Amino acid sequence: MELIAEINTFKLYYVADGHYLHSVWTGFSIHEEFKQGFELILKAVIERGVSRVLVDGREAVMATKTNQDWMNNNFLPQAIPLGYKIVAVVYPHDVIGQATTAKAMESFQEETQKIDTGFCLAAFTNQKEALSWLKAQS
Repeated sequence: MELIAEINTFKLYYVADGHYLHSVWTGFSIHEEFKQGFELILKAVIERGVSRVLVDGREAVMATKTNQDWMNNNFLPQAIPLGYKIVAVVYPHDVIGQATTAKAMESFQEETQKIDTGFCLAAFTNQKEALSWLKAQS
């Protein structure tokens, strides 16, 4: 795993042997950090020709409505046509984080169906299952 980007609450790795990105979120990300993290993911998707992304939110605190709206209205419509296609999300350990992430996932699913039917998004309670699913996607 090669660390390719890092900000306060976010790290992004490129995994060459599986040709995917592995993002790790910790704590509470203010909107600018959340936005910057996903912009770094998109940059890596484009530069490395990667379509599969593992979003490890186990240590994240929660997903805010502002972040959800930005994902739906700005990030996903831009990112999906550029190659952001297969995403495995690992739910936070935190109960409130689990609930807000589940709500965000529903919203993302609805929005992505409007953009591209080839987009795959799945959520998991543990990283091992998420990684197995992600690696099985082409």
